[in-house]
Amino acid sequence: MKNNLAKILSLLILLSIPKVIQAQSFGFGCLGLSGIYGGYSYHFYKPTGINQLIADGIENGFYEGNDNSQFKKGEGFIVGANLFRASFSSTFITLKGFYQFNKESIELSKTHSFEKNYYELNYNYWGLGIDFGFPLGDVISLKLVDGGAVYSDVTLNYGTISEEVNINQNKFTENKNSLSYYLGSGLIVNVIENYISLEISGRYHFTEIENLVDQNGNLLLNNNSKFMEKGGIQASVQLNLGIPY
Repeated sequence: MKNNLAKILSLLILLSIPKVIQAQSFGFGCLGLSGIYGGYSYHFYKPTGINQLIADGIENGFYEGNDNSQFKKGEGFIVGANLFRASFSSTFITLKGFYQFNKESIELSKTHSFEKNYYELNYNYWGLGIDFGFPLGDVISLKLVDGGAVYSDVTLNYGTISEEVNINQNKFTENKNSLSYYLGSGLIVNVIENYISLEISGRYHFTEIENLVDQNGNLLLNNNSKFMEKGGIQASVQLNLGIPY
């Protein structure tokens, strides 16, 4: 799946190059619209390994279970830059880089105890992507394809809370940072043409993270399960500030 996605993205870039050259040759549109952006994002993932570890603790009577006993959705800010954008009368193509912050926390009460165990998952990543689309009118444009690669930075903070005081803390990180891919689409609403736009995106992440390890080399998961087998769906809204030249 990852190899196929990489081939698709490469093909889209190659297909777009003749259109860019043709537009420049005949003077259509403008080349070089770039800028910065920031927004907020929700990421619906499935970290099956840690969720199974928590579920086993509930089943064995160590924790009191509730509706919020599983990791399901991280949220946080996304910041980035449109490194290059070619915009013409019938199409556009953008190369962008970004950093995504995702955070989700869970607290589990211990049975027959006033203590709680907490888990804080930080699923952050660097990304490099490309989008390709066309205008639907003067105001709205369609991102037909929005795809790229991300380099993850995952940490899991684990500890025990007694009377609101942390009495035991541990931190797990990726044993080996993972490279994964995403593919999606979206809409761009031009508020002030070439200067301010609102962007709405939906993406599916093809992500696989094997395991996490603490500073002493202890693995978080000691079975055959993976920490994350599916990257899940990400939805984001961002404000673009263009710098035309």
